Amino acid sequence: MLTKNSHMSYSDRLIIETGIENGSTKQAIATTLGKDKSTIGKEIKLHRVLAYKCNLPLECANYKRCKHERYCTLDCIDYVPFKCTRRDKSPGACNGCG
Repeated sequence: MLTKNSHMSYSDRLIIETGIENGSTKQAIATTLGKDKSTIGKEIKLHRVLAYKCNLPLECANYKRCKHERYCTLDCIDYVPFKCTRRDKSPGACNGCG
């Protein structure tokens, strides 16, 4: 049974964290907690923090194939901001790049 209008407890958040670490989907976490998956998604998005700093200078997506000897500046014509593709997939959090 889904519960409505109730706040997440600390233990609920620990279950969400464990689910993310284990690679569970939002739906699986929501089923465990008896909540809607959109609630889990909102909770993750609200409380996620950058735990792993990208190793790329300026986080440039073109760093590995740089034509400018990897001297990265914001003025570089080939600069493209790096975007995390794992973070935006379910469950909406990333535990760092491999």
